[in-house]
Amino acid sequence: MADKILATIGEICKGAQPGKTVVQKLFYLMQRKGAQFGLDYGIHYFGPYCSELDQLIRGYAADDIIDIRLGSDRMTHEIHMNVDVPRVVCNPAEYAAIGEVIEKYSNSTAKHLELITTTDYVAKQLLSHMQLDKNSILQGVKKYKGDKFSDGEIINAIEHLQKEDLLSLVQ
Repeated sequence: MADKILATIGEICKGAQPGKTVVQKLFYLMQRKGAQFGLDYGIHYFGPYCSELDQLIRGYAADDIIDIRLGSDRMTHEIHMNVDVPRVVCNPAEYAAIGEVIEKYSNSTAKHLELITTTDYVAKQLLSHMQLDKNSILQGVKKYKGDKFSDGEIINAIEHLQKEDLLSLVQ
């Protein structure tokens, strides 16, 4: 699985030098779209986070496969590939999911991806306990994020997730 993850990081880095937070969120969304990486996410300060993915990224840096550099904003830790990696090997549906997420989100800000993925994470958690409605999700995101995002931003994220077929709500 680690080779598939490295190849996917290589695909992401072809169009940008993403920060580690962006990479975490892209993998989260890829899994939600059907790509199989076997990563387990929990909630963290900046939204869904997978410690195993972070360890793999640090390992790739230790092996000099990637560089993790401080970004020009002096806050982001950007990932740069040091070697060419083979194309992602997976079934066509997974490859389509990976490509779709990279195309739609690789140039998004970490904050925007934090909002989208946190909203999705909250909705998934609520779904296991109750039926979903916008207000329940809104309140759940507020519980984790406080006033970091406005009600309008959260509602937009909910509607975005619905449009992407990642979220179904009760009427």
